[in-house]
Amino acid sequence: MIDIGISSRIPLEDYAQLLGTGEIEDLRALAKPLRKRSIEMINSTAVGGGVAEILNRLLPLGEELGLNMKWNVMTGGEDFFEVTKGFHNALHGAPYHATPRDFEIYTACNERNLALLPLDSEFVVIHDPQPAGLIEGRKKNGNHWVWRCHIDLSHPNQAV
Repeated sequence: MIDIGISSRIPLEDYAQLLGTGEIEDLRALAKPLRKRSIEMINSTAVGGGVAEILNRLLPLGEELGLNMKWNVMTGGEDFFEVTKGFHNALHGAPYHATPRDFEIYTACNERNLALLPLDSEFVVIHDPQPAGLIEGRKKNGNHWVWRCHIDLSHPNQAV
């Protein structure tokens, strides 16, 4: 597990020229009921991917809105990332012959990360397919989980 800290920040007010001051105030009002509630973001890379780019900007904005957010990155070996690259393409609809071993690698990596990640925030947001298997760690009547898929699933390969 890697706990990601954010160093660069763009103040929310700097977005007012782009969004409008009314929209900034709307964001503040929408965030108010979530203040001080814990939110954990989980993905599979700290840099180099679209989700990492999103979270690098989202967390500072959330903090400025008074949200208690943290970002954790799951760990995995080359085999895991090779399998999930194939899964990613298959979810876009590309041909893919998934083997039982592919699913074993995927499941084993997610199980290892269940022991490493806290997953104890009131809201847990899982980004993309790589950490989706972490749902096995959700306790019945526990915290709230959201899966945020950043890829097109309109024509997935049904094998995956």
